[in-house]
Amino acid sequence: AMLYDIGNMKSLRLRDKLYAVDGPVFAPYAHASTQSPLPLKLSAQTVHQVSLRLADNVQEHARTGLLQSLELRLSLSGPVQDSITIHLNDHRLTAGVLEVNENGQSLWKCSLTAPPLQQGKNRLEFSLHGVEKSDVPAILHRVHLAVDYK
Repeated sequence: AMLYDIGNMKSLRLRDKLYAVDGPVFAPYAHASTQSPLPLKLSAQTVHQVSLRLADNVQEHARTGLLQSLELRLSLSGPVQDSITIHLNDHRLTAGVLEVNENGQSLWKCSLTAPPLQQGKNRLEFSLHGVEKSDVPAILHRVHLAVDYK
């Protein structure tokens, strides 16, 4: 089936979206895609960057009251509890909640505002502090941004 609407920005305007930065694609598609920045091994005292691009004009939609919510979701593994610092476009994100499952996988969620989130390129920066060298590395697996409209 062909999905004609997916290529038309007018048909996607003001519709809920999930922007993502994920790991590598399946082998058959590797030749048709760029190299993925994830998974990203996080190391102590080093700042790691990931870019997230948005087509939606979230600042304008927030100003006019059209946005319901913006939520950043990060999938992580390894020793990240109480040691990860996250910045979005030079603004430190402090309201995040980290949920850890029994397998050591973590889901970090944070409600965002626009600004600092903006249309176009957004820079996420990750750093670990107070973590001793560990046999288990801290790894960022996925970056998802849910954009929900009223």
